[in-house]
Amino acid sequence: MNSPSPVPPALQRPVSEPLMDRAAWSINDTAKALGVSPRLITRMIAEGKIPAAKLGRRTLLDPQSVRVAVFGPLSAEGVNHVES
Repeated sequence: MNSPSPVPPALQRPVSEPLMDRAAWSINDTAKALGVSPRLITRMIAEGKIPAAKLGRRTLLDPQSVRVAVFGPLSAEGVNHVES
């Protein structure tokens, strides 16, 4: 029997290529890439789980920081380390 994954299935989907080419994501871009609601992304920013920067009225997120916040850092072998 397979052990349950610590990452929800919605977050295991690959991110679309056009989004990966961008230097920064909006809250809506991030939500779309992860398959979650913009409200969840806003809550994660407010809780300090995902770093974000304000540029005028826009909130921007670094795609690499989002990946690390959601999946954890990569090891030297390219494997994500997710704490359970």
